[in-house]
Amino acid sequence: MTQAGIELRLSLRRPDFELNLDLDLPGQGVTVFFGPSGSGKSTLAKLMQGFYQPSDGAILIDDRDVIGL
Repeated sequence: MTQAGIELRLSLRRPDFELNLDLDLPGQGVTVFFGPSGSGKSTLAKLMQGFYQPSDGAILIDDRDVIGL
């Protein structure tokens, strides 16, 4: 990524589902996630807020890994 933003390259494994992300978000503006119930929207938000830790991978904000901060 060449500009400031958020990069998500991670996996989250749970007994009932697995979430795999390879996502670049812009550093400004509004991003909207939508989809049917159970598609991972709330799980993604909880990962980005640090409530869940990914099974592997990284969450980068402005090229800085923020997992565990």
